[in-house]
Amino acid sequence: MSTSNISIYFTSDGILVKVIGKGVVEYCRDLKEDLEKLISEYEKLNLYFDLSETTHLDSTFIGLMVVFDKKISNSNKGNLFILNPQTKIIEILSSMDLIDILKITNVDVHIIGKYKDVQANIKKDIVELKLLIETHNHLIQTGERNKEIFSSLEKVLKEELKKYEQENGENKK
Repeated sequence: MSTSNISIYFTSDGILVKVIGKGVVEYCRDLKEDLEKLISEYEKLNLYFDLSETTHLDSTFIGLMVVFDKKISNSNKGNLFILNPQTKIIEILSSMDLIDILKITNVDVHIIGKYKDVQANIKKDIVELKLLIETHNHLIQTGERNKEIFSSLEKVLKEELKKYEQENGENKK
């Protein structure tokens, strides 16, 4: 069994997320929280995802990259770049028609310090369900192919969220 590791670093012009092994749903919750906190502290920044040692990305992790690509570009803070992806990762992104949406480049970025290692966790709660819905909703918006692929999953997740809220007496945000 291969070990995965995701770390966040400071660069001279922003933040770098280094994914070693698999970028999967278990890392998304904490990664999203960390990135939102860091991005809110910057007026301008670039966000880099170094995928040079990444062997697999699942749809939730890819959706999270799309979420942050939109957040950064819509706020005019900077850009999100995918760095040095392996051929397998390019194939995954290409199969989802994301090659023209995400900025992919083969450059080296100067790291100036480490922020932290992201911990894997899934809590199976309302925050997790909302994260899954958000990431897949953003994937659906990237094109017809992804709409076909992920619409039924989004529907199931929304039904699960509704059921969770009814059982736990929680209100929608």
